[in-house]
Amino acid sequence: MKKYLLKKDGNFYKANLHCHTNVSDGCLSPEQIKEAYKKKGYSIVAYTDHDVFIAHPELTDKNFLALNGFEMEINEESGKSWGQTRATHLCFIALSPDNLIHPCWHRSKYLFANALHYRDQVRFDENKPDFERSYTPECINALISEGRKNGFFVTYNHPAWSLDDYEIYSRYHGMNAMEIYNYGCICLGFEDCVPHVYDDFLRKGEKLFCIGADDNHNKHPLDSRHSDSFGAFTMIKAENLDYKSVTDALINGSFYASQGPEIYELYYENQHIYLTCSNVDSIRM
Repeated sequence: MKKYLLKKDGNFYKANLHCHTNVSDGCLSPEQIKEAYKKKGYSIVAYTDHDVFIAHPELTDKNFLALNGFEMEINEESGKSWGQTRATHLCFIALSPDNLIHPCWHRSKYLFANALHYRDQVRFDENKPDFERSYTPECINALISEGRKNGFFVTYNHPAWSLDDYEIYSRYHGMNAMEIYNYGCICLGFEDCVPHVYDDFLRKGEKLFCIGADDNHNKHPLDSRHSDSFGAFTMIKAENLDYKSVTDALINGSFYASQGPEIYELYYENQHIYLTCSNVDSIRM
């Protein structure tokens, strides 16, 4: 029996699922990000500014989809310098365009950079207590659980940049996906091509997908060799370029991560895996 590992029907859409704008600590506006990524052939950008959950439905048109999201960072309280401080970062992408409630909000802490100016625009459940962060597996797992329970696609981000080690991340569980490649962190000199971390999760029994993302802040011009845009992406195969079709594809794993090579077809039949792709030097399993 043939089992398609990438959905047989539908269209491929190029996506950046981790992006920062001047709503938090990025340098370009949401509109400028749309323009730049569309020029490079992208159809989807998840706007995941730090901590504040701000939707951008006005950016969506027939050729471009803006996914609503945010990123949370949980920092170790070590007294060390910032460069030596461990952290864990998670992105939350809303599965429905109508889901506009921040699931883990704190009324007075954690905001920085331009996100401070957007505090009053964030919607949250006023009956819930403030979510206190701590750099512990218990807190990280609670964030993942709250995110998924409240209708978000949750990713674990750039473990190398975060200085997370196996002792810590091996105790995380329940996320939808992790970044197997984070281009922005690679640009900063970190080894955030981390298939070994993905293997670690799989070997301990976690079932999760992997994505490629830019995590762009655009502190350098887009045509500069230092630019942190357009270096890694996720190809999503969905019925249409609409919010539900795309987030359904995310939940079902109908996507792959890449820095360039394209996969056209991928299926399993009679104990063999069959792959059709663009020209590559080699294929490894």
